[in-house]
Amino acid sequence: MKKISNYFQDKISVQKKIIYDDKTIFFIFSKIIREEYGRRGLCEFTPHLYRYNLIYIHAKRSSWAHELFTNKDNIIKKINKELKSEEIRGLKIDTKP
Repeated sequence: MKKISNYFQDKISVQKKIIYDDKTIFFIFSKIIREEYGRRGLCEFTPHLYRYNLIYIHAKRSSWAHELFTNKDNIIKKINKELKSEEIRGLKIDTKP
């Protein structure tokens, strides 16, 4: 039989999940892009939606979209490291105007 005190300790030790808003995610994404690609890269990528743990990004040119696509695993790891959680699962990149 379990003691009542153990039951309450289990309930207290449960950590609450932090919910990140889109502005926080976009800020961290911009910070990582600036570190990786500089000011030019920051001008080329525009995050426009954060939903279902995915960041939807608009790239001005297809060459920059391909560059981000090839390095997206590295970018995702850096964003998750900055957030200290496995919040971001992927990046969706488009080049449509």
